Amino acid sequence: MPTPSSDFTCPVCLDVLTDPVTLPCAHSLCKVCVAVVAAGSTAIQCRVCGETCSIPPMELLQVNSDLQQRIHTFLGAGPGDKVVCDRCELQDAELSCVQCGMALCPPCDRAHHVGKVLKAHKVQSLEAAALPQAPFCQKPGHEQYRTDLLCVPDNRLVCIMCMHLTREHAGHQCIPLTEAVEGQLQDVRAWLSQTSLQKQQLRLTLGSVDKASADIAKRTNAEVAKVREFVAQCRTELEEREQEMVSLCLRHKADQLQSLSLAKSEAFRVACAINEDIVEAQKVLQRQWYHEVAELKARLRPHETDVPVPKVTPPAVTFEPQHLQPRLALHFAEGAASSHSLAVSPRSPMTPAPCSPIPCPSPAAPSPIPKCDPRTLTSGPAAPGQAPQMADACAQLPGSAAPSAAPGSAFTMPTPGPA
Repeated sequence: MPTPSSDFTCPVCLDVLTDPVTLPCAHSLCKVCVAVVAAGSTAIQCRVCGETCSIPPMELLQVNSDLQQRIHTFLGAGPGDKVVCDRCELQDAELSCVQCGMALCPPCDRAHHVGKVLKAHKVQSLEAAALPQAPFCQKPGHEQYRTDLLCVPDNRLVCIMCMHLTREHAGHQCIPLTEAVEGQLQDVRAWLSQTSLQKQQLRLTLGSVDKASADIAKRTNAEVAKVREFVAQCRTELEEREQEMVSLCLRHKADQLQSLSLAKSEAFRVACAINEDIVEAQKVLQRQWYHEVAELKARLRPHETDVPVPKVTPPAVTFEPQHLQPRLALHFAEGAASSHSLAVSPRSPMTPAPCSPIPCPSPAAPSPIPKCDPRTLTSGPAAPGQAPQMADACAQLPGSAAPSAAPGSAFTMPTPGPA
């Protein structure tokens, strides 16, 4: 599609005019651009000539339908399409009026220059009209001249008449627009060259950054894998250590309970034996028969000394990992004839400060059984009506119910009568 002419370009948005609105200064803007520039005001300054123009409210703005039709006709022509003449609308257009922008066929072109005003209009080919050109000057009397000069001090586009006839630009340096554009193009080319170098440097930098990022990610993943492997190994070792310590604690508990059970059984056996002897002694004392007393003495002879009672002492137990394998030993202390003791010996010779053991109260030792001396036992005739008596020593047995006798009296057995 051909490039639109500068006459069809909005000076505000620099795009093809959409719903063109013609200002009193004869310049056209898009209706939307007029609303933006005016911003609710009733006056607008033209972006081309700088003239302040009064405009009606936005809802009363009229669209230049003729210009809009010409724009549609111009834009609708492709590279191989034919443009219809705007005047007769019968033949294909070959020319375009520079001043009014109408597409004309050769016969209509000749008729277009009839009259004083239209005679000054210039025409050009459609291909030339499609190329971007400098706009026409808007100064009164300069409308047929294009602003193809650049006033350097004012940085404004002027026509040749403005440069020579107006005081506004008198003495100013004016250069052709093509020369000014060429200088701008050189600056743009230099900027593009510098930008290309910066772009290459940025590409190299981005490549280095990507490579460094990949290297960091790779090393990070490797370190994370090592950490996870180390943690898994530590977890496995801790679980194994936990099982070992729990097993040692349970075995230690079982050994202690077994030793205490043995001590309890031994103490219970001794207590039962003593209890049986006490019961038998009480029965003998109640009957007070000599032969039973003699048998009791013989049976109690092994118990003339104090009965050794096992003494249970709680071991000093520590739960350090290196001391969780104790060696339990139940033994009677050598040289202590009156007590038994339960001792716990740890395997390791180096034992840290143990926990304070809870004292276990020792069972009360039973009263010792007094000795029965046979020399205190005598036989003789008993006085009439007098019951047999035992010696004072035997009368002191626990639970004894023997009758009291006079001091110094001897135990006498009744004389057996005739069979």
